[in-house]
Amino acid sequence: MKVKRMYVLILFLVFLFVENTSYSQNYEQTYSFVRIEDGDTIKIKKDGGKSGEELRLQLYGIDAPESIENPKLILDVKRIKLPKEDIIELGQKSASFLYRLIKLNNNKIQLKEKLDKKDKYGRYLVEIFVTSNKESVNSYMIKKGYAIALKNDDGLKNSKLIKHQKQAIEAKEGLWGMHGEIMQKWSDVKKNE
Repeated sequence: MKVKRMYVLILFLVFLFVENTSYSQNYEQTYSFVRIEDGDTIKIKKDGGKSGEELRLQLYGIDAPESIENPKLILDVKRIKLPKEDIIELGQKSASFLYRLIKLNNNKIQLKEKLDKKDKYGRYLVEIFVTSNKESVNSYMIKKGYAIALKNDDGLKNSKLIKHQKQAIEAKEGLWGMHGEIMQKWSDVKKNE
């Protein structure tokens, strides 16, 4: 009987050790901000990483207007039928908001997943978090009206992001308050993609 209890205790301790080890290695790492490309794409550098090793990140599940002329802007102009200047203006405001958000958090962001999934533009698809309050930047961009929810790989949208988007529209947050008509047109086209 004593041997059986000892065996159960050892198995329990091994389980706790393995569980705690796997939890601590959940890929949560802090990165330094390098620059904003637009309201849903940033460049980072791993803290303590090799000098010059920069990574492009796409904030997964969201889309923000383009802030500079590029191939995606040309596609958006054709699909949305808005002047590129209007889209760029929205994109610059979105990028500026994201920049201020990261700057307010000492240029530090956290990832809680491996960098292993890329989009067709070579960007890592991730959800990022600010280090000061652990809030998802992806969600926050939508909550504050500077991005919209996109469909995931399975063709569905994240219900939490949709809820945030509806609240941002109703409260006229961010771009929804400044350029509601343009945002609605852009959002309508994007939700069908």
